[in-house]
Amino acid sequence: VLIEENDFFRDQWGGPTSDVAYAISSVLYVRNPNATIRRNRIRGGEYGVILANSAAGQRFYSNLVLDNAEGISAGGGPDTWLIGNTLSGSRLSPNGTLGRAINKGANANTIARNNLLLSSDFGIDSTVAGNNSHNAFWGVGSNYRNSANGTSDVTANPLVDANYRPAATSP
Repeated sequence: VLIEENDFFRDQWGGPTSDVAYAISSVLYVRNPNATIRRNRIRGGEYGVILANSAAGQRFYSNLVLDNAEGISAGGGPDTWLIGNTLSGSRLSPNGTLGRAINKGANANTIARNNLLLSSDFGIDSTVAGNNSHNAFWGVGSNYRNSANGTSDVTANPLVDANYRPAATSP
């Protein structure tokens, strides 16, 4: 399954404002194994994206995830990759859901690499260590929660443009 180049959105904490199917107050719920989700804009929900626990081999690449209480919930199955995404504005919701950009849950096999995490309460929340590297954090309350820092992370101002992409002068 390929989910590519869509604009998924909900009104903030309310019902859907597009024809996108949703579940569990999420903008996008993916339970297909080996699904590739790339170059989408996902915004304005309680959960931006939920990658189902039982689905193996999901690939989440180069997406823009904005203004959700939790950007990506990836308790996913083995071999789930979260690579090259931009997440911004993950804030505490009215019902108390943590403002996490990425929630990896207890799956040590979920890889979070080369992501840009901006203006969120928490960056990456994981109950197990490992498979975090080369992520950039700016304006994040706590880069990692319940997990050790990743390798080669960047915590300098990433200098993003109006489309949330790193500018040529970005570190």
